[in-house]
Amino acid sequence: MGQMKQRRTKAKKTGLSAALVVALIVLSWLWEQWLPDSSVGPEPTPTAVPTGQTQSLEGRVVRVADGDTLTVQVGKEQYRIRLASIDAPETHKNNEQPGQPYAQASRDFLYQRVGGKNVQLSCYEEDNYGRKICDVNLPGQATSLNRQLVAAGFAWANQEKRGRFLRDQQMPVLEEQARQNKLGIWQASAPVEPWVWRYQCWQQRKCD
Repeated sequence: MGQMKQRRTKAKKTGLSAALVVALIVLSWLWEQWLPDSSVGPEPTPTAVPTGQTQSLEGRVVRVADGDTLTVQVGKEQYRIRLASIDAPETHKNNEQPGQPYAQASRDFLYQRVGGKNVQLSCYEEDNYGRKICDVNLPGQATSLNRQLVAAGFAWANQEKRGRFLRDQQMPVLEEQARQNKLGIWQASAPVEPWVWRYQCWQQRKCD
């Protein structure tokens, strides 16, 4: 009888131990489900400032490359600036990357307004080319150069990738007004968006 009782007690302890192990495993699994997984998430984007904030800079424009890209001297540093929320006609790069109509007119429009002048920048991030993505203003002007280009018909509201790069929601309204008034690029019968041009013409070699 004594041996049987010992066996029953041992069996009970073994059963309790197994149940405890199972319970700990279940609790551990539940805990992992509630904890945030730091290894899972969207691919990081290269930002110059924290999300929701902007970096303010002020400097002199030393170069205007095209209708949406310029270089600004800030102290001893030079920064390449890509105007946010817009996309201007592509300029001629080489035989395999020809330019678009109104590219020079777009560049001239921007140069006449900011060439050699001091500008104020509100920058959101940096792109894959190391350019700062910014709204550009002349001191004392309430309307950004970004908006002026679209309103004058020398740039599109940047709707590439379903508006992923469109920070200023007023841009499509300004574009539609320029289109209705047939300003700049909207004088052409079927102007091609720069992001479409880069793909069809530069990548697919279909420039017609």
